[in-house]
Amino acid sequence: MLWSSKLSRPILAAATRSSSAALNPASQYVLSKRFINLQEYQSKQLMEQNNIGIQRFKVVEKIEEVKTILADKKLAEAKEYVIKAQVLAGGRGKGHFRNSGFKGGVRLTREKGEVEGIVRAMLGDYLITAQTPKEGIQVHKVMVAEAIDIKKELYLAILLDRSSNGPVIVASPEGGMDIEQVAERTPEAVHKFPVPIDRNAQELEPKLAMKIAGEGLGLSGKLQEDAAKEIGYLYKMVSFVYIFFLQFRNDSYRFYFSSSSNWTPSKWRSTPSASPPTTPSSASTRR
Repeated sequence: MLWSSKLSRPILAAATRSSSAALNPASQYVLSKRFINLQEYQSKQLMEQNNIGIQRFKVVEKIEEVKTILADKKLAEAKEYVIKAQVLAGGRGKGHFRNSGFKGGVRLTREKGEVEGIVRAMLGDYLITAQTPKEGIQVHKVMVAEAIDIKKELYLAILLDRSSNGPVIVASPEGGMDIEQVAERTPEAVHKFPVPIDRNAQELEPKLAMKIAGEGLGLSGKLQEDAAKEIGYLYKMVSFVYIFFLQFRNDSYRFYFSSSSNWTPSKWRSTPSASPPTTPSSASTRR
């Protein structure tokens, strides 16, 4: 049995056949489904709560909320704003809206008075990009954030790698929206760093973090040191997700991922219940 749920509840689920079903030849199959789609603002919330540096931001679902969030101290002092349509698709900045013809799912402005109009053009319309269906994806949320002057874009990803049977960190000094083209055009600019997991550590070795920041991202000096700290925080967050939020269930090998943040190893449970957790008692209520 599989279940779906809202992001305030479990967001990753997978199931395999139970041990009893394995005895039945008619049930020799495995079903798997995952709910791991995070919007950009949700990823930022996770990073913010795990000491990773991000810019200040707010999310709106109704146009009436724009004036309120612009008055909030998080954004009131911003010199420039970036407004982003929240859809699960890449290439938003190069996209367009189906109904209004409005160009760009990512817009910049220095004028606070322009923010509401941009949000209005995005909310409820369908954003079409190279990665969406031809009819586009409807925008239900828009993120308004403090714009940051970008001097250089870098690329970093933490993946599970079959060849090394564990996590691998992929880094490149040539980041941006077209990282796939970078990998094709100059594969030598993409660096892979397998992470040893023999000690089951949830924290990245500082030496490896420094190596990734130096060799992988091309940084040196204080920038390398600062980046290494951020990489360490990021790896700790991701390993926490994989190790502590995945809960094993004896009878049917069920796993679920909770979006809460106060969860600790002492709250780990392994029960024969076949029902998905639906109350805060299964995990913390934050996040």
